[in-house]
Formats: sequence, C-alpha cells, structure tokens
Amino acid sequence: MLTGHIECIEGLTIQLLRVTVTQDSVGARAEKQIRKLPCTGEGGQFETNAVIRGKQEFAVPATAQVCGLAVIGLPGLIVDSHQWCKDDSMLLPE
Repeated sequence: MLTGHIECIEGLTIQLLRVTVTQDSVGARAEKQIRKLPCTGEGGQFETNAVIRGKQEFAVPATAQVCGLAVIGLPGLIVDSHQWCKDDSMLLPE
C-alpha cells in the first residue's frame, strides 16, 4: 500500500496523480494512476496500490525508489503540478 500527503485549493481537482515504484537492482517497476480527485482545501492523504508492470518481480526484503507526479487544475486548465522522488524510501517487506 502506498500512502502520501498532497495539498491543493478547494474547488480544484487533482487531474492526475501518478506514483511509480522502481527497483533498479532487479529492473522491477510498478505504477498507479489516479484521476480526478477533488481538492478539499486541507492537506489530503491518499492511499493506493501500485500494479507491477512487466515480468520482473521486486526483490524482498529490500528498498525501492518512489516517484510521484500530481497535476492540479480544472478540466482543460492546469493550475499547478508537483513532481518528486525519494530514493530508497520504501521498504518492501517479505
């Protein structure tokens, strides 16, 4: 389960939230895209499960890099975007 915190102005929408998990040591990758999350004006918590892409499995227990992209706005209008990565920030349990 991936969790995170994102803030945006009430009335806007998170048009796209994309989270990618990679483990370069074995070439594994998982991702999840979520669209059209309403902004509440308060810091919001999100939870999602990433789906493995390709045939390579993640090595466990080990760490992985997590990256995200959030695009915030209204239909047809991008107001803001945020991109972030955290190296070895996710511990993959057995």
